[in-house]
Amino acid sequence: MHQEVCGELAGSKGSVSRWRAVNRFVEFAGDRPISGYTREQARDFLKLLLSRGVKTTTAKRYLNYISPVFATCIRENELDIKNVFESLRVPGLGQDAKKVEVLDQRELRTLYAFCVEKDDDIRWLIALLADTGMRLAEGCGLKPEDINLSSPVPFVDVMVHEGRRLKTAASVRAVPLVGSALWAAKRIHSTSQFGEYVFERYIGKDDQTVRAKSASNTLRQNYQSIGLVGKNNQSLRHSMRDRLRNRNAPEELIDRIGGWSLKSVGQRYGHGHSLEVRRDWMQKIVDQSFWDGV
Repeated sequence: MHQEVCGELAGSKGSVSRWRAVNRFVEFAGDRPISGYTREQARDFLKLLLSRGVKTTTAKRYLNYISPVFATCIRENELDIKNVFESLRVPGLGQDAKKVEVLDQRELRTLYAFCVEKDDDIRWLIALLADTGMRLAEGCGLKPEDINLSSPVPFVDVMVHEGRRLKTAASVRAVPLVGSALWAAKRIHSTSQFGEYVFERYIGKDDQTVRAKSASNTLRQNYQSIGLVGKNNQSLRHSMRDRLRNRNAPEELIDRIGGWSLKSVGQRYGHGHSLEVRRDWMQKIVDQSFWDGV
């Protein structure tokens, strides 16, 4: 019912994760009418997750998947009962999160040099992520037409595809190509034999969904191989935010470049900063002396 009412695509990553969470709760509390579940069972389920070492943010994600299913069933069936998952709080939320390590300028140079030396699709993906701040799934799910090099301001179009749903409404965006990302985009267009996607190795052959976990494991091994121990794809994304912040870029512009949720209603008005303005700010963080020598 929830999928039908809310228009959630069956088989999508979000749908699979939602029903995995719901099924886990049903395994714990039993399969019964929705009116048969109690707040105590919801609390005990949360305690079970935490007792098994599930991070608090992951536990919260479970609740966020399950609660809307309950809410939809209650509302659509006009039941006079409460949603037992509504406003259920996770104690110590986020306090057990591991801090993401960012890359300094020396480490970024090491990464750039590695990408240029290897010069293949895996390294092009890394280079794209490094100087755009894209999420891994966004990069893996790019189609050839998403990379626009003919525009006065070269850019990558981050949009929804059938195999890739984006995290938030703010995730749909155009990101200027500068530095390592511009180099990678040019290499992709000059040497790749395209299929439907740029990075075909990370697209499922059967369901056409992005295999971000596989890509994450491969890229982590690459980082470790050049001494960037403890660094991952989130490190690149967080580094991008720090690099822009350290150039005094406006917070709203940083959010729009990275596809982070906007902070206020006013920020949602209009089209936001132009590609030219975004490019000019991003150009300030480019290691130009490195790329002049490539």
